[in-house]
Amino acid sequence: MINTIEELLQSIKDGTLIECRHENIEIKSSWQKDYGSKISALGNKKDLKQSWMIIGVDDDGKLVGHNASWAKNTEEIISQQINAFLDPTQTCVAMGSYAIEGNNICVIKIKNPGAVVNVSSLGRNPSPLGDPFRMTDR
Repeated sequence: MINTIEELLQSIKDGTLIECRHENIEIKSSWQKDYGSKISALGNKKDLKQSWMIIGVDDDGKLVGHNASWAKNTEEIISQQINAFLDPTQTCVAMGSYAIEGNNICVIKIKNPGAVVNVSSLGRNPSPLGDPFRMTDR
């Protein structure tokens, strides 16, 4: 289990970060809006002290090769989408971009906030009835 950002970055540098070996890690080569559900799932794991989502690393643990401009833009997009669609937003306790051997990644630190973590495709609290596309709201 990866517990610190230093451990995480070292595992990436060493090429040993493979998602299936760590229950508290989710790796993605690039960001997609529907990955909010992955953040929600990690945030709902009560038995984990913390979890991590890393964007910019492929399924084999290799750096994809994104530049600093991509990292800055991706971090802004993720932040906006977390604020709009994740409830509670405190699930994501930290986010940052890091350069490793000239390749940039974005890292999100995730903790269980002590409440059920939901993600909505319509934004947080879009209506008093909740998200009509989520069966769990019923």
